[in-house]
Amino acid sequence: MRVRATASLLLVFVVAFACGTTRIAVSDPRARIIVDGEEIGEGEGKIKRMGFPGSVDVVIERQGAPVLATSIKREFTAVTLLAGLFTLYTGLLWGWQYPEELVLELPDVEKKKVKSSWGESASEKPPSPWDKTE
Repeated sequence: MRVRATASLLLVFVVAFACGTTRIAVSDPRARIIVDGEEIGEGEGKIKRMGFPGSVDVVIERQGAPVLATSIKREFTAVTLLAGLFTLYTGLLWGWQYPEELVLELPDVEKKKVKSSWGESASEKPPSPWDKTE
């Protein structure tokens, strides 16, 4: 009986600390984080970590335009195994986990500005003799 109580306590401890959330952070604090079509935050957001096997699509938007898209999937972990052993193997189905944290570096969207003789700025073009101002 004592072994069963210890095992139950261990299971409660493992599940309580392992089933939290996955933190998704982006290098731009103003970028919107969208997971499976639902906005979860700007610059940082959280999703439920533990659940059935599967994946989610993560899209990062700046000023309404998508900048980066990726997906993350739940994986079989040691916690999944422990949950399975102590829950009559049902934990092997619902105990899969996303990583604790996902940090995404966004590509730099600032482009070189070249001043033209017309007073306009042109993006991403090499300077030409026509663009020189003196």
